[in-house]
Amino acid sequence: SYYSHTIDFNTGSHHTRPALIPASEKGNDMAHALRVLHRAR
Repeated sequence: SYYSHTIDFNTGSHHTRPALIPASEKGNDMAHALRVLHRAR
């Protein structure tokens, strides 16, 4: 689901980035997560 997928992003499962990142970058990651999910369908 979208929620579990974003949790994976925030914990670094898909990115080797720290969990605590600026809000603007988190927004970019959320947008990227949506694109990944859209392709996965």
